[in-house]
Amino acid sequence: MIEDFSKWLIGDNLDILSTRAADISLLKYPGTYEFTGDYERDDYTQNLSDEKVADKLSYYKDNPLAYKLNSDGFRTSDEFKDGGEVNIFLGCSNSFGYGMHQHHTWTHKLHNEISSTEKYWNLSVPGNGIDSDFRTLYYILKKYGKNIKVKNIFHYAPLYHRFEFHDVAGPIILSPNVLGAFEKTVFKNLLMEDVNMKKNYISSLNAIENISNEFNSNYYVNNLQYNVVADTLKPLHGYDIHNSPHLYLSTKNWNPKLRGLPARDLSHHGYLEHHRLFSLFLNMYNKNYKKRYL
Repeated sequence: MIEDFSKWLIGDNLDILSTRAADISLLKYPGTYEFTGDYERDDYTQNLSDEKVADKLSYYKDNPLAYKLNSDGFRTSDEFKDGGEVNIFLGCSNSFGYGMHQHHTWTHKLHNEISSTEKYWNLSVPGNGIDSDFRTLYYILKKYGKNIKVKNIFHYAPLYHRFEFHDVAGPIILSPNVLGAFEKTVFKNLLMEDVNMKKNYISSLNAIENISNEFNSNYYVNNLQYNVVADTLKPLHGYDIHNSPHLYLSTKNWNPKLRGLPARDLSHHGYLEHHRLFSLFLNMYNKNYKKRYL
C-alpha cells in the first residue's frame, strides 16, 4: 500500500480536479455533459471557410458529442471502488478524449481490446502536466487501492513544459502557451529552461513507475505527440503522431470511413491520431515493451 505522505505531499483537502489550466469546470461534477465548445482557428483552420469547417463537423450534427463522467469526475463508465482488477490510463486532454466520442478514443479502444475482467479507469484530465498525472494517480490509488490489482498503466505523457504549482486555491498548471504577458516575462525563461523541464519530467515519470512497481503492474509510456522542441513545437525526430505514415497502424477497430474525422473542436487529436495511439500502445503491450518511448 502507498505510504501515507498525503498531508505532506498534497494537503488534507485537495480537490484533484481544480486544475486551472483549461476550462474543465464540468469535471468537478459527475453526470453527462453535452459538448458546447466551439472550434479554434489555428494553423489548420485559419484558411478554411465557414462552409468547409461546417462540412468537417457535419458528422457531429448526426452524432452529438457528450461527456459522461463517473461520481469521481472522470470520463469513465466504471465507478471507482476498491478491489478487483483495473487498467489505468493517464494523460491530458488527448487521453481524456477531448472533442471525441469515447468509443473513438485510444484509451477506450485499447481497454476493450486487451481487457477481460479489468475495469476501465481513465484518470486523464484536460490541462494536466506530467506532475499532475503523478498526483492524480497517487491520490486515486491511495483512496481506492488497498485491495486492488492494477494490471496495466498506459501513459500518454503530456507536454514537457507544463508545470504544476499550488496556491491557496489548489493546483494550477503554468505553461508558456497559457501565460499572460506579465507572467511570460517572469516565468517563461524558467519554464522553458531545458534542465527544469527534464528534472520535472524524469522525476514524475520515476514516481509513477515506482507506484506501478509497488502494485506489480505493467507501465507503458510514450510521448510521441509531445516529443517536440517546446519553443517551436517542431518534432525533434522529424515526425509526430499527426504525420507519421511509417507508424504501425492496426486494422483492429479501424473504420476507414472515419479516417479524416477531426475532433469536435478542430484542435485536439482526431480519429486517425487516436487510432495511431491505440496501435502504438497495443504494439507495446503485445511485445511487452515497457521501456519508455520518449
